[in-house]
Parts: sequence; C-alpha cells; structure tokens
Amino acid sequence: MIPRYSSAALAETASPLMAASLLVGAAVRAEEPVRRVSLAAPPAASASLAAKRDAKPEAELTAIDEIAPTLRKATVEDLCRRHPQALCWWGEKTRQWWAYLVLGADRMLISADSPYRLSDRITEMTMTTRRAA
Repeated sequence: MIPRYSSAALAETASPLMAASLLVGAAVRAEEPVRRVSLAAPPAASASLAAKRDAKPEAELTAIDEIAPTLRKATVEDLCRRHPQALCWWGEKTRQWWAYLVLGADRMLISADSPYRLSDRITEMTMTTRRAA
C-alpha cells in the first residue's frame, strides 16, 4: 500500500517505503506524478560553504602554523636528496607525504602519513626492484 500525502512538500519526495521500480521515470503515487528533486546544493551555496570551511581566522594561527611550511619544505628537500630517483612532496589537501618513484621502466606513486614512513617505503620499493632485476 502506498501512502497518500496531504502535504505538497512530502508528495514531491520519494517515500522509502515505495518499491524501487516506482522511483525511476514518471512513477505515479496516489494518482499524482512524482517529481525528481535535486539533492545537490546550489553552486553558489557550495562555494561559499567551502570558503567558510577552508578559511582560517588570523587569530587562530599559532607559531607552529607559521613555521610549518618552512619545515615541510626542508623535509621535502631532505627526502629528494636521500632519494634522487623519487619526486617527493607534501599534499596540502590530502595531508599526506607523497613520492613519485621512477625505477627503470617502473613508475610508482607512494603515499605515507609521515616523512619517515615515506622514506622507508621508497627504500623498500627500491630494494625490491633491485632484487627482482
């Protein structure tokens, strides 16, 4: 049995009790056509929400926030010096350490939570490739 809604707002949305076949196309519920409702946020709203989420007020900056980019740059330079066969970087969005490793014809993309773990994984992949060759 399909429920009949008295409210127009409820009639526009699909009921979780409806059969899946009724949710596709121009399904009819209680003699009223079901209209598809977009659940995506409007582009302007999603952009403003993303800007609010990514914005960091100046009052919240700490000393570590100011020196972190310098420390990351020095760490990346050290990783590149230790592993010349790898292109290393810090992923701002992923919050991970990354390396693109080139060993002969093999190419590998490696990520890790810390620069120490990334260095270990690069060394491990380098040794495994040398043993296989």
